[in-house]
Amino acid sequence: MNNLNEHDETLIQELADICCASLTGQEPDFDGRTEKILKSLVMGGLARKADVTLQSELKRRVQDQCSDIALHRSSELSSITKLMQDKFDKISTWESRNPDEKTEAKAANLSSAHDS
Repeated sequence: MNNLNEHDETLIQELADICCASLTGQEPDFDGRTEKILKSLVMGGLARKADVTLQSELKRRVQDQCSDIALHRSSELSSITKLMQDKFDKISTWESRNPDEKTEAKAANLSSAHDS
């Protein structure tokens, strides 16, 4: 990821730090911290700027940063980075939806559909 601003670089590095801590069992609030960081990256337009996926960039950084652990726990690293990529994609899709793309309200059950 060459064309990132300093803020995005910092956030991605923070995610890599969280991944390393998670691999060693030291990250107690994994979901809470990553959700905020991923949302910041989405709002900053990372999906438009990135020349590689977030998952591959995180994997590369974690392998560089904590290579011993990443080498022996590569399957867990792949799982963690895929989870982050999936969350990033979900947030990105959710934030890019327009209000007019919503579907119409539907009846909750059969009886309420026929009562009107």
